[in-house]
Formats: sequence, C-alpha cells, structure tokens
Amino acid sequence: MKFAGEGPEDISEYGTIEGHDYVAVGVYAIDVSEDVFIEYLKETVPSYVNEYVENYSLNGYIFGEMGVGGRQRRATGADISAIF
Repeated sequence: MKFAGEGPEDISEYGTIEGHDYVAVGVYAIDVSEDVFIEYLKETVPSYVNEYVENYSLNGYIFGEMGVGGRQRRATGADISAIF
C-alpha cells in the first residue's frame, strides 16, 4: 500500500489483504516541505492505517519506504521513529 495523499476508502478492486498479518506502507511527500510531511505522518498516517488494520483484522503495519524530495533537510530515522 503506498500513499500519495489519502488512499482509497475501498481497496476491494485491488484484491484483498484479509488473511495477512501485516500490511507494508510506503509514504512519500510530493512537492511539499519536510515539515508538511512530518505533520502528515503525525496527523494522518497512523489513524488511516490503523483503520485498515481494524477493518481487515491485521496485526499491524510495517513502514517500507518514506521520503521527501532530495532538496529538503533529511529527517533522520530517529525523527520519524519518535512520531510512532
């Protein structure tokens, strides 16, 4: 599952994730600052993916890839991990 903005409410047209333990999540900031990206991680992503975890009886989620454009100050793994 990759997010560029909000993901779809209904993902059934793409198959199902039922029966899996975890879903991998990639989150990218496209044409936004790192500060906006970090705020998005704090305010939007956890509640959104937790909804998928609940709706599909998953054990949780794993972050695969995250990133902002190369011209931004790069958040360290510690910065991002502190959010969660």
